[in-house]
Amino acid sequence: MRFSSKAKVSLVIVGSLAIGILLGSSVLANMFNQSAGSKGSEVDGLTLSGTETVKVMAPDGQVISTWQGPDPISSNVMSAFAGCATGLSQPSGSAPYGVFGSCEGWIGSIALWTDGPSGTCTVYLTSLSKFCTYYNPVAATDTLTPIGCTTGSATAYGTCTGWITEATFGPTTFTSSSCGASCAVEEVIGASPAGWAFDSMCASTFAPGEPGAACLSTPIATVAPQDSLLVTIDFSVT
Repeated sequence: MRFSSKAKVSLVIVGSLAIGILLGSSVLANMFNQSAGSKGSEVDGLTLSGTETVKVMAPDGQVISTWQGPDPISSNVMSAFAGCATGLSQPSGSAPYGVFGSCEGWIGSIALWTDGPSGTCTVYLTSLSKFCTYYNPVAATDTLTPIGCTTGSATAYGTCTGWITEATFGPTTFTSSSCGASCAVEEVIGASPAGWAFDSMCASTFAPGEPGAACLSTPIATVAPQDSLLVTIDFSVT
């Protein structure tokens, strides 16, 4: 739905083209059903919110820039999280709450869309993406506080206070062929282990004219070849 011909060949998550397409299509669906408020999303008294930090680092490791802001979480993801956290279950044989293959773990990887060498990466509801470069997901590290956040047990409700998800796109990620002299990060995507989008952060130029996208009014970050990108998302559950 949102893939340019240049990006299609890169849509591979853990070696699976099918999962890559799944991620892309679900991100687009989630992107137009988000709440960008810093208070997060609430279902049945359970509030899940996130703060995302994106750091650009030079080849020598020095931090060039830092962006930080609230991380939008879609309502369907919030419903799934609330269901797992409270120990609820679906009929026998069905996956827990659809978008997750399991209630064990929430974000397995992080992926990016950036501008391509030919121009600004732009996505519309009625056409394919333009000038976009897609970077295959990088495995994410989840730091859990406490471990109750990863279980479907009813005891997790009220004991899961949050967790931190982090991933680094190393210096070989961004090249002159994929990024040009420099490129803006247009979207950051957190993907569940099953390949579905857990959350997504987009820049204002990514989906112009679509207020429902809840994109940022300012760019997320700008990178150059050999730069690295560190994405950290600090989730809280109240």
